[in-house]
Amino acid sequence: MNMRYLRISGILQRKGRGLIIVPSKHVIAEAMAKQTASDEPMINVFKALTIGAPLPTDNLEVAKRVLNDLMKQMKERHILFDISDLPLTTPAEVNIARRRLEEILSKTNEIIYAADQKNKWKEISDYFNIHTPKTEAGRRSVPMLDFVKEAFLEEKRRQEEEGTKCLVRVDGYTDFIFINRFGMLQHQSTLNKAIRRITRECNDAVLRKNPNAKVLLPHFSCHSLRHTFTTRMCEAGVNVKVIQDTLGHADISTTLNIYADVTKDLKKAEFEGLDKWFAKSMGQKNGDKNTGPETGDREEGDS
Repeated sequence: MNMRYLRISGILQRKGRGLIIVPSKHVIAEAMAKQTASDEPMINVFKALTIGAPLPTDNLEVAKRVLNDLMKQMKERHILFDISDLPLTTPAEVNIARRRLEEILSKTNEIIYAADQKNKWKEISDYFNIHTPKTEAGRRSVPMLDFVKEAFLEEKRRQEEEGTKCLVRVDGYTDFIFINRFGMLQHQSTLNKAIRRITRECNDAVLRKNPNAKVLLPHFSCHSLRHTFTTRMCEAGVNVKVIQDTLGHADISTTLNIYADVTKDLKKAEFEGLDKWFAKSMGQKNGDKNTGPETGDREEGDS
């Protein structure tokens, strides 16, 4: 079984130097373990995986068992929840309800974890460091777009309204912009969890409208957004040297490789536009030739 898939799906989590089954996912983990064994020829198993690996929760009975176990755990921890507005007649509907509870549980665990971080900050701070760029090209000045500036100001207003202040110092630096509600530094894994949560919510909204929807948001991380911004710069026609400087690439070939990948997708659309431009231009010229004698041009001797 693919261990990376199990981590991304939230069934496994790091514990020290190893991995453990997340307590709230033990029922689905047991169901997956039972489902792993197969008498099918390996080639058939691989073919099935190419069209989407089946999950235990695709079965209504298993999906309800997982949901009931999750509700039991949340009641034992006195965590409030409400799924009375959701239908529970199909596996897809039950899984939507389960993901809502997992969302609540995840937020609760994050609050507890953040509070624990605050109490252990002196110990945790040893893991944070301020690093210099890997290359000289990494030392750069990046102009701030207007909407980015507004996002910074909005974050500043939010922190002032909530009375949130940075309480940490790393290698002599403090007053960090991106902090959590307890004034501690945001960790990359926390942000990636938030992205996964937003992705789930968007996909759930789509699935509520159409349980058989095929187009859903894929899994992505913070680093993916850097590539997204690069793609947008390429699409906007930003000069490749400007893109190189913005990204801090020491070697322009790195930038050109990204630029080439993006422009492959743009090439067809651009040439379609060029084809229309030529057709329009040639049509106008042909029209001028046809109507030339009627424009009032006179030969010598005309009165």
